Amino acid sequence: MGVLDVVMGKTPKPDSTDATAGASWVHLSQWVKGFILLNIDHGLMPLISTASDAPSAWAKLEEKFDRKTPTSLHSLLKCIITLCCSNKCEIAAHIEKYDELWQRLLEQTSEANSRSRDADSTSKDTLEAVLLPLANSEVAKGAFFLTLLPITLDNVVDNLTTKESAAYNEVCTRLLDLYPAAQPADTNTVFTAMSSN
Repeated sequence: MGVLDVVMGKTPKPDSTDATAGASWVHLSQWVKGFILLNIDHGLMPLISTASDAPSAWAKLEEKFDRKTPTSLHSLLKCIITLCCSNKCEIAAHIEKYDELWQRLLEQTSEANSRSRDADSTSKDTLEAVLLPLANSEVAKGAFFLTLLPITLDNVVDNLTTKESAAYNEVCTRLLDLYPAAQPADTNTVFTAMSSN
């Protein structure tokens, strides 16, 4: 819908000197808030109905469902290390899900570290501080990803790990070359029929 920057607060409400831009932002924000209200469970309406704008409504939902706490970080880590790819036909979808989870890990560790720096915290032993270098490492991301592949791909994993360190992008490129995403049935009927046998 092209409104993510407004919802996430990356496009803040213009100051009062530009009335036209301010009115436009308010209109867009109220439209997005209405869209959110129409698409959530009725039980959640009281939570966000008093929010003044879309970013406030989103922040309340995020606070309820995506809290950045040590418990949620442990849950996220568990999701990453237990993510399963059952067969090579699902490689593209597996990569997409893994990317989404890893991005959440990177965001959560980065946000927590910036908050602790802002608070002038001297503790560098937080879980977030320990995991941030790992989350930033393409090599670590690739290594974790390789452990989640099905056993049927062990020979591919062996080939990919002959290098001292395989970056995540290299791993994904190689896997997608070997096992491209399934094409819609109507574009290549013969291939679909053969691959289903």
